[in-house]
Amino acid sequence: MADRKQNQGVQVAIIVFVILTVVSTGSALLTSSNVRELRIQAETERKRAAAAEQAFADVQAELDVVKELIGLQPQPDTQQMPDLATTFDKFSRDLKKYGARLQAVL
Repeated sequence: MADRKQNQGVQVAIIVFVILTVVSTGSALLTSSNVRELRIQAETERKRAAAAEQAFADVQAELDVVKELIGLQPQPDTQQMPDLATTFDKFSRDLKKYGARLQAVL
């Protein structure tokens, strides 16, 4: 009788061990597939962010060229807009100076 109870305890321990092993393996597989998907998604977002930053830099360079064409000084280190009153005054003076010629051309 004692052997049977001893074997029964070992069987219960083995059953609990097997159940815990299966549950652990299943959760590890699910976690690893989720981590893989999240890594792929993070890499995709990094690439999209890099493309957006490059597009921004291209547009900013183009804007600087346009600013130079109309007589504004580009401000590379600051994110401030040029003074609107100064720009308008400069535009008004240029319009008075070159406006008659512009009308003749058009």
